[in-house]
Amino acid sequence: MKRFYLEVPTLKRKEEAIDYLNEHIKYNSDMAGTGSMDRFLKESTYEKWLKELEKKTNQEYMDKIGWAPSLTYFLIRESDNKIIGMINLRYNITDEIFNNGGSHIGYGIRPTERRKGYNKINLYLGLLVEQKLGEKRVLLECTADNVGSNKTITALGGILEKSEIDDWDNELTNYYWIDVDESLETYKDEYISKIKTNFKIPKIIKKKEELKYTFKFCYKDGTEEVLDGLYCIKPELLYNDFDGLMDWNEFDKLYEKELTTREILEIAYDVYRNLPSIKDYYRIEIICLNNGEVIDYIEK
Repeated sequence: MKRFYLEVPTLKRKEEAIDYLNEHIKYNSDMAGTGSMDRFLKESTYEKWLKELEKKTNQEYMDKIGWAPSLTYFLIRESDNKIIGMINLRYNITDEIFNNGGSHIGYGIRPTERRKGYNKINLYLGLLVEQKLGEKRVLLECTADNVGSNKTITALGGILEKSEIDDWDNELTNYYWIDVDESLETYKDEYISKIKTNFKIPKIIKKKEELKYTFKFCYKDGTEEVLDGLYCIKPELLYNDFDGLMDWNEFDKLYEKELTTREILEIAYDVYRNLPSIKDYYRIEIICLNNGEVIDYIEK
């Protein structure tokens, strides 16, 4: 029985990738799921395409260009170590990207290997990766007249959501949702013997989380209160909340100083006494809102 697996593109597959592209040109066939490899091989170089794939795993970079991060794989047939197809897997797709025509998965099989059921195997492997990426439901699209792709999607449990004209190419397009966990469980007996699951997921660079800091009050009656409506991205900037709580000239001088968290807490312990909304406290903490970590505290 033939088995298949997903492989991260590397320099060692350069000539085979070029052959994959040339076969599509020879048969005048469209390419899909390449992660723009076809464009790079025509306009630039394979090496630059590999660099582009690395960039596409960087959440912050993709946010800047307004698109979703993605992973691209070659589908390899184990028996002859040949590139049979490709698949591009997107994740962390926002509503805005969905509204602009974004979907989770694009895939394709080389012309001489089609109508053998290989794209279903390709998609099943892709769903395994999407599951590893934390995606629960994935959106796929194909033109209404693409019989093979429509069959592939429905064979893995795709549910048609809508059919409408795609503004990008003016083609009638079908949009399907697949429940990832349900599909993998339902069809595992059919595909598990045909695949190797030792695929690698390239290093994914997540968007750096913006940490937020605020004050937490520990009251003498045993209760606590976090000022979650107030926060700063650096704990040393929390003195900005003292505006209006202390003499303006004294507050203005704070800008000229590089206050430590301890100095900020000393001031806070005095100025918040004047607020009727704050109860009688014995301890003030500077905490990180993201994880609850106590950065510093004062207790009297």
